[in-house]
Amino acid sequence: MFWNMKKNHSENSAGVHREADGSYGYINNLSLGDAAIYQGIYIEAGKPCLFKAEVMSSGGKCRLFVRNSASGETVASLDFNNAEWCEKCVEFTVHESGNYRLGIERGKADSGYARIRAAAFGGNENAQGYEKVISDRGKLIYKYNDNLFRR
Repeated sequence: MFWNMKKNHSENSAGVHREADGSYGYINNLSLGDAAIYQGIYIEAGKPCLFKAEVMSSGGKCRLFVRNSASGETVASLDFNNAEWCEKCVEFTVHESGNYRLGIERGKADSGYARIRAAAFGGNENAQGYEKVISDRGKLIYKYNDNLFRR
C-alpha cells in the first residue's frame, strides 16, 4: 500500500504503523503544524462516490477529506474527534474528472494524533486506483474497480 504523506516539522509526523492484526496510517505531533496521509485516485466527473474509513484521534478535531490534487480544492470533508475507532463516511460528486486525494489531515486539532484504517472508495465505476483496502494478518490487500458501495 502506498500512502502519500505531508509531514510537519517532526520526522515521525506521518506514516504507517504495522501490528500483528493489521496496519493503520497515522499523523502525529499536530502541535508542530499541518500533517496529512492520503491516497491518490483518478475519478471521472458526475457520478456519486463514497469514501469511508475507520478513524480516531486523541481528541482534537481532525478531518477526513477529499481534495482535487491539481487545484487543491476540498470537494468534501468531515471533522472527527472520536477517541475510539469509528467508521466515518463522506458522500460526494466531483464536477471535474481528475486526480483526487482521499485521507486524513490535522484539521483544527492543535495537538495529538489521528489514525486511519480500512479505507474504502466506491460508487464510480470509472474510477482508477485502489478502491477497497483491507488488512489480512498485517498484509494490505487492495482491489481495482470493486463497486462495493455502488449507489
